[in-house]
Amino acid sequence: MLKFLRFLLFQLAIALCMASTSHSQKISYDGIAKYWIIEGNRVVAFTRTEELNKSFSSIVLGEPSSVDASDPFRILVFYRKAQAIAIISAEASAVGSTIDLNSLGIGEISHATRSSLGGAWLALDGIPKLVRLNKQFLHVEQTVMLPNRYAKHAVVQIAEQNGTLYVGLSNGSILVFDTYGSLDKELSFHPFTMFMLSRQSISVVNTDSVVQYSLSNRNQKIGKYHCTCSPYIAIVRNEVACFKGKQFVFCEKIE
Repeated sequence: MLKFLRFLLFQLAIALCMASTSHSQKISYDGIAKYWIIEGNRVVAFTRTEELNKSFSSIVLGEPSSVDASDPFRILVFYRKAQAIAIISAEASAVGSTIDLNSLGIGEISHATRSSLGGAWLALDGIPKLVRLNKQFLHVEQTVMLPNRYAKHAVVQIAEQNGTLYVGLSNGSILVFDTYGSLDKELSFHPFTMFMLSRQSISVVNTDSVVQYSLSNRNQKIGKYHCTCSPYIAIVRNEVACFKGKQFVFCEKIE
């Protein structure tokens, strides 16, 4: 009985450690010309210099938690409170029906991002596991387990680039998995609120600063920037910029 109680307390401790505030992606670049930005209950399209007459919102789903425009024609909008995903077009109109994540029966989802294979990657709240849904978002096609040594750390953010999955954790680690779900790299930083990926760099965001590192050489620091707009930060013309309501303002480079 004592062993069983210890086990329950251990599981509770893990759950409490993992139940941290998420820092979701509020801006996503579509790789062509548009930045999709969460504003209250809307997802709005901007260029580098102006707002476009394109926005998406849903009274039923409420406020979006994150947006992923890595596929510019099928943009993923994740609603954590509603446990749902909406796919929208480049014109900000809904593509198909809303995806009810509760119907999957896999537990509460804390983060979602596009998969280059179609469908989406999902992080499970309180469970050190990620799953990939198939193209139709109907069932789990792939499962990735986080190493036991990271089980007590909450997932802060997930992102995929060129088939590689990046999983940011609350202790400052970013785990890198290949297409097959095998752990490829373990990157270590100071705890961060979010991270951003570009072709050749990874940018680690804290409350008022952004540090860029080379993706090919973790020890190579590209630069450090002073920014005070987390999580409304993006890479614009290869520079770090803050979104200030209606336009982007480049951050001051301090190193």
